[in-house]
Amino acid sequence: MKHISIGDVRIPFDDYVTQGTAVFDAIGVWRYLKVAADDPRGRAYKVVVAGGQQPDLPLTQQSAPQIIRAAIKENIPLVVDLYDTKLSKADWRRIVQDCFRILLYENKGLRHIFLEEAAEYAPQKVMDGQTFAEVEKLVRMGGNASLGITGPGTIKASDKLFS
Repeated sequence: MKHISIGDVRIPFDDYVTQGTAVFDAIGVWRYLKVAADDPRGRAYKVVVAGGQQPDLPLTQQSAPQIIRAAIKENIPLVVDLYDTKLSKADWRRIVQDCFRILLYENKGLRHIFLEEAAEYAPQKVMDGQTFAEVEKLVRMGGNASLGITGPGTIKASDKLFS
């Protein structure tokens, strides 16, 4: 079985993928974790998808905090699929602000966050200081709440902080 090593800690890959993760996805691709690949070894993972084209839960700015709190409480892997015609970019930013604040201050236990298209929320040229501040705060202080973060995208000011 494959493992992920973080310092002296070894976590079985399947446990890492299926427990304690949260994915904020602006492009709607992470929902496919639920779908087994067309391959004999392909498998689907048990994740809850909030929002997007085929959600398990509808996602709104109002429902996002409740969904995050439930995922934290039950240690459920979650994909927050922002790729939805009903959500504006302003809605995306408010959802990320609220959810990151909850994750930073209410998380209990080891959790890893993937921020797909991170430049949407923390671009090199800051246009939305409030969203940037929440993302940067979680990146810099997330370890205090047992949070790790990976941001596929360019975040110049925080490059060295992403794992």
